[in-house]
Amino acid sequence: MGTIERPAAEPSAPKPADPFIPGQLERMEDITPPRAGGEEDPLIIAHAHVVGVRLTGADLTLTEASESRFEDCVFLDCTFEKAAFADVEFKGCNFSNCSFAEANFSRCVFRSCKLTGASFEEAVLSRVEVMDCSLAYALCVRAKMMDVQLAGTDLTDADLSEVKQKRMSVEGVKFQGTSFFRMSLAGLDLTSCVLKDITLSDTMEELRGCSMDLYQAASIARRLGVNVQE
Repeated sequence: MGTIERPAAEPSAPKPADPFIPGQLERMEDITPPRAGGEEDPLIIAHAHVVGVRLTGADLTLTEASESRFEDCVFLDCTFEKAAFADVEFKGCNFSNCSFAEANFSRCVFRSCKLTGASFEEAVLSRVEVMDCSLAYALCVRAKMMDVQLAGTDLTDADLSEVKQKRMSVEGVKFQGTSFFRMSLAGLDLTSCVLKDITLSDTMEELRGCSMDLYQAASIARRLGVNVQE
């Protein structure tokens, strides 16, 4: 009798970002955004170490960046809509109030970055690590996140409504006033995270399949009117 082969179980842990960044990079201390009106091709950055760039209100729509590192850069109120980032590390950068709507991130790492009020609406994030960052007030509505790791990051008042996630992990993340409306948290271990005043649907279906500690579960139970005895 032949052996019945069962399909391999899909791993629950996210795949590491592991961006490929060459050892030799061209140093860039200035970026010239394309002119408005489509008069120039989109900005393309490759094999570059982008350092100390300061831009405010720049239109960087459709920017393509690959196998590069951004360090100590400040982009305020800039537009990166439909941009594509592959094999990129962002370190100590400020992207406050920038729009990454419909952008694509693949094998990217954010370290100690400020993304307060940034928009990732309908963005696609695949194999992305976010460590020690601020995403307070970020808008991530309808984003797709696969193999995403969040650690030591602040998502106070962030909006994750209708986010689609697969193989995602969170550790030491602050979810205060965060909206998870219609986002499935199945498979997430929230025990190391702050959960306070989060927004859920009336059925709280979003919580099905996630893990909490007793204190977190009791806090949720109280919202249902359950009298929890301590």
